Amino acid sequence: GEVEQEDITETTELYLSQAADQIERIKTIISGALRNRASDIHLEPMTDGLRVRYRIDGILRDITTLPSDLGRAVVVALKVMSDMDIAESRRPQDGRIGENYATGQEAELGLDLRVSTLPCVGGEKAVIRLLPRENPFSGLEELGFSDQELKIYKGWLQQPQGMVILTGPTGSGKTSTLYNSLQGLATEHVNVVTVEDPVEYVLPRITQTQVNEAAGMTFAAGMRAILRQDPDIIMVGEIRDAETAETGIRAALTGHLVLTTLHTNDAVSAIPRIKDIGPEPGLISDALLGIVAQRLVRKVCPHCQEPYTPTSEDLRKLSLRPEEANLKGWRKGKGCAKCYNSGYLGREAIVELLDVDDTVRQLIYEGTMTQLHRYLDKISFYSFRKAAIEKVTKGVTTLTEILRVLPHSALSCKSHGQLDKPRAAKVKSLDEMAPKRKYG
Repeated sequence: GEVEQEDITETTELYLSQAADQIERIKTIISGALRNRASDIHLEPMTDGLRVRYRIDGILRDITTLPSDLGRAVVVALKVMSDMDIAESRRPQDGRIGENYATGQEAELGLDLRVSTLPCVGGEKAVIRLLPRENPFSGLEELGFSDQELKIYKGWLQQPQGMVILTGPTGSGKTSTLYNSLQGLATEHVNVVTVEDPVEYVLPRITQTQVNEAAGMTFAAGMRAILRQDPDIIMVGEIRDAETAETGIRAALTGHLVLTTLHTNDAVSAIPRIKDIGPEPGLISDALLGIVAQRLVRKVCPHCQEPYTPTSEDLRKLSLRPEEANLKGWRKGKGCAKCYNSGYLGREAIVELLDVDDTVRQLIYEGTMTQLHRYLDKISFYSFRKAAIEKVTKGVTTLTEILRVLPHSALSCKSHGQLDKPRAAKVKSLDEMAPKRKYG
């Protein structure tokens, strides 16, 4: 069940004052993070002591500050628990908290506690990541895709071959979407193999390999090895260089379904990015099935939500006319004990979907980005703007949250406009622009 959010600071400080030693203090900090659904714990040396912060629903929150002498001892104890070299404080270290130090709670929840330290002014900063050992999601339906987006995305995954790219910054939920996708695909009839950096969750029925640059196991080397393993479905954690891109695209053209990620602002930008990395445009256009760009938005707290009437300025920010906007569905959380007085509880994905049809293939091969944008405007594709309007007008999230996580250019009609009629009219003859290639 959900914990009524007592004052996190008060509770944590009370338990810390009762802790017998430094290891007990760390266990107390971890227990508080688990009770409050935190994904990370930050321990940061400041002038007045060691600041403790939790990242909850993507936002860092101050919890407490330990006195300096205690703070240093806590970081040393954390390094002992993580099997790090306590004599070395001048270089970064990585480790994980050993099971012999488990509080019982994380073992019960199946959590992996990964620790990293970083030398900084004032001492060492430590971050503890609370990672579920198994994929915490129960399926693609839980992620936040609209019904239509989900239908298109699942359609790509049913193809016997081709490449699907997920794009977005670090922490935008790409890994969760990939793992959910693979989990649904990994039946007894197919061989699913991944190369990742690092392996974040261990999944059943899937062969997962980890990048190890020191041993020469790069993404490209991993891809080459996987292709000799009779794979049906391949997941490459990230395309970083020409060789990985080239190998991935050739795999997608020779009977394999390939899932991978890039770091771009939106779905359309993935096309020039992968062209810049190196493969021939003709191969890219033949291999691509579709591109998903995604971010995570906080959801309006169901316990304290109330109706909100948007202002004309709100509508302007979404490039919406009043007659097009559902003004009755907007919601805002006023803040309550269950959501840390933030008005938000939990997160879900907001996605932009670029379905690669024959015209898009043609434009990837020999068109310009301007022509591609015009065509997408014309067909009113599943843009971030469309998804944002749907989530805000249905009361799932707020405009403030949308503006926090999405590039603002994605919300203007000029970028993917449904309202931009004159530009749409200009591209009526786009389909006849260039001689068609045959796609078999």
